Amino acid sequence: MDAQTRPEDNAALAALAQSVVRLEATEGHVAAPIAMYPEVLDENRFLATRDGMRADFIDPGGDRRRPAREILDDLLAACAPHASELGCEPELTAVAALADDPGHQRQRILADVRQGDRVGPDLELLVRALAADFTAAPREQVALV
Repeated sequence: MDAQTRPEDNAALAALAQSVVRLEATEGHVAAPIAMYPEVLDENRFLATRDGMRADFIDPGGDRRRPAREILDDLLAACAPHASELGCEPELTAVAALADDPGHQRQRILADVRQGDRVGPDLELLVRALAADFTAAPREQVALV
């Protein structure tokens, strides 16, 4: 859960956090706390940092690796009833889209835009886009090209 620039992405992550807490508090969703496997937790943290949503995490309960997206999809399904109870179902639904189009990927694409004869990252364009995202200014008000 990296820092996000768009308010709707922050709302999606907040809905996920709230729903996971409610899920765990009411159902005890995690059978064996991962804290029992500190080396697995350390490795999964490394994989998450390095690979993001492309990571294949170690599943201590299944003695195998699982794609981050598969784990997320399972978690979202388990959290759905709790999001409904909390009134944040639309925001929780947005988590899947955020996983498919993460902020760091959008930023890299924007920074790498080539304009005319200019070659190299366009950091000015990136900063304008980030400011528009953060302030929720409509995209059409920010000249992206």
